[in-house]
Amino acid sequence: MLRPATDDDKDVARQTHHDAFREVVIRQFGVFDPELQDAFFDDEWNAASYEIVVVEGEPAGYVQRSRST
Repeated sequence: MLRPATDDDKDVARQTHHDAFREVVIRQFGVFDPELQDAFFDDEWNAASYEIVVVEGEPAGYVQRSRST
């Protein structure tokens, strides 16, 4: 199930982002700097543009959809 994201979802989305990209960042850059990654995430986070994936009543991730023409 999907539901609109709110500002209250920011911490869950940040953790999901970090979990998803940690290994990729380490392979590409050698180190995962949580403070730097937090800054990247914070620059992009706008709850209105995301939806939260909900599984068994709990947030399990987030998505951003866009239309291509």
